[in-house]
Amino acid sequence: MHSFDRQDDILKILNDSGQASVRRLAQLVHVSEPTMRRDLKHMEASGLIRRTHGGAVSLSRGARVPLSLRSEEDAEQKKMIAQRAATLISDGATVFFDASSTSRFIPHYLREGQNFTAVCNSLGMCRQLTELRIPTYCVGGRINSLDDAIRGLHAENFLRSMHFDLCFFSCSALSGEGVLSGQWEEGVSFLRALLRQSARRVFLCTSGKLDRSAPHVICDLGDVDQVLSDAPLPPDLQTMVGQRRRG
Repeated sequence: MHSFDRQDDILKILNDSGQASVRRLAQLVHVSEPTMRRDLKHMEASGLIRRTHGGAVSLSRGARVPLSLRSEEDAEQKKMIAQRAATLISDGATVFFDASSTSRFIPHYLREGQNFTAVCNSLGMCRQLTELRIPTYCVGGRINSLDDAIRGLHAENFLRSMHFDLCFFSCSALSGEGVLSGQWEEGVSFLRALLRQSARRVFLCTSGKLDRSAPHVICDLGDVDQVLSDAPLPPDLQTMVGQRRRG
């Protein structure tokens, strides 16, 4: 089989599954692992896939990327944002942490027994927070095993029963026009419900999400009180932040 034919097969496998290990891909297309690594290197250089530790992930808009891989991407930038986010939590506040890979770094920067109430839609984050002896509520509903997130109708009904002094959330993209958008309808619906219940809304945005768009609109920067990013927002976007909230 020629390398171009193999690449077509590799792309199909990755688009179907979202990600796969080098070993699994080599088995499926009947080549050695060193040959597979060379193929993946060429495919990444062509912008077809993204290599990860031990495998590769699809760049197709329709492919769900597992949390373990998203957490590896821009990890240092996400930690920087999370550390700043932790400083915004006031004593006695009720704070919502979404299930994004950036939010999940925030518990690393909290004190044991810190005086606030946490609410999350991630079982993993709930465990982290309870281990810190922080009073924690977990959103109820169906768990998505791919990203350890609880969303859907039951989860949104839970949100409507609470009020949050502060929420931290992220999404797939922030366009040049200041529109926040997401890839998956269920996740976007959940975030819209969250924002309605939140007094202060903080958007966690790695610079790789800037000047991008996804299919489902969440809100725009005028509906957000603060943006935490690893790089300054362009001046025209920065002036939009919180405009509707202030009005």
